[in-house]
Amino acid sequence: MIEIKNLSKTYESSGTRSLDGITMNVKDGSVLGLIGTNGAGKSTLLRILAGIYRQDEGEVLIDGQEVFDNNSVKSTIAYISDDQLFLPSSTLGDMSRFYANLYRNYSAESFDRLVKEFGLDPNRKVNTFSKGMRRQGEVILALSICPKYLLCDETFDGLDPIMREFAAGKIMSEVARRGMTVILSSHNLREMEQFCDGMALIHGGKLLINKSIDEMRDNIYRCQAVFTGEAALDGVIDAHSVKRTGKLVSFIATGTAEELEAKVKTAAERSLCSVTYFEALPLTLEEMFSYELNSRGLNKLIYKELTEDVG
Repeated sequence: MIEIKNLSKTYESSGTRSLDGITMNVKDGSVLGLIGTNGAGKSTLLRILAGIYRQDEGEVLIDGQEVFDNNSVKSTIAYISDDQLFLPSSTLGDMSRFYANLYRNYSAESFDRLVKEFGLDPNRKVNTFSKGMRRQGEVILALSICPKYLLCDETFDGLDPIMREFAAGKIMSEVARRGMTVILSSHNLREMEQFCDGMALIHGGKLLINKSIDEMRDNIYRCQAVFTGEAALDGVIDAHSVKRTGKLVSFIATGTAEELEAKVKTAAERSLCSVTYFEALPLTLEEMFSYELNSRGLNKLIYKELTEDVG
């Protein structure tokens, strides 16, 4: 398990406090989506977890042990950097042999299989690869380590939609097969929803949200109701993101579907009209984050950046 306790990090050169009192746990075998706007502190957190950076304050434990300067723990971690680091003039085959000397569980058989499945030439120099091909190479090498923990920093950036889904599928198959724990960093919610069972939102170095998807979905619905007249929800339902199109009203609110339907009927009665249609629908991940941010009075610009289309 990954345990993070009151973690803080300041860059001396700029005086920027990248992380500020982060506390959270990541259970074994889970897939956590680490969400945040650019510069939120996601990469710093992952580099501390990988043992590349040392925190200024707090504690990071992986399986009960400190990470920094601990080669035994580091051998269980694969980190896919946003920087795409390869040895100069190396081929994927060269990188495979290099990794085999660093990681005790490295599997050349897995490397050979994955290279074929991704359709990459292991004898071609990596510096001739496109950005997307280098991304694929990073995924291949990371999975060949057979890690217990996989840390992905914007790993799907630069991949086309088909390859993004293929690469993610390979990672998820390892989660299912070996119980690998994954942290996927991204600034975009849409690519996270199908992979993650938990979400953590970092903004300005602080942890704002840390919940499982089930917790976020629990008793939160997008409701649609058709009234015979103009019904006022105020004072009856604590509704968010209210939209009105003629007699159709949609909104987000907490409660069971039965409780919300009863409140809608009460709102109609108080407005001297009735309800002809009601439906309570599960929220998408984007809607859940919108609700969470709005309920906390946080800047809508955060949500806008998190929901922009992936390029």
